[in-house]
Amino acid sequence: MLQERRQSQRFHDEQVVFVTLTNGARESTAGVTENVSADGTLLYCDRFIALGSQVEVMLEFVPEITLGKPVPALCQGRVLRIEQELKEGKFGMAVVFEQLHVLPSA
Repeated sequence: MLQERRQSQRFHDEQVVFVTLTNGARESTAGVTENVSADGTLLYCDRFIALGSQVEVMLEFVPEITLGKPVPALCQGRVLRIEQELKEGKFGMAVVFEQLHVLPSA
């Protein structure tokens, strides 16, 4: 039996996000989240990003996480897992957040 390793509850949340590689040339690509937690996200994007890559993800935390209203944030982390199969032609990856920066609301 597999042991659950997640630290925080995940919430289904499809939103467009921007993913920027930060180890090397700063290249950005758009993606779509499948789920989000306070500790990370599962997302899909057009570009393959290697396991262990350092990334920044610009997203909005859902009210279920913030216990209130949506909160925009810049999340710095790394690619922890790569999904084995493409989803609608997009590459899937789990990103664990290592630092969070709350951004001003629009």
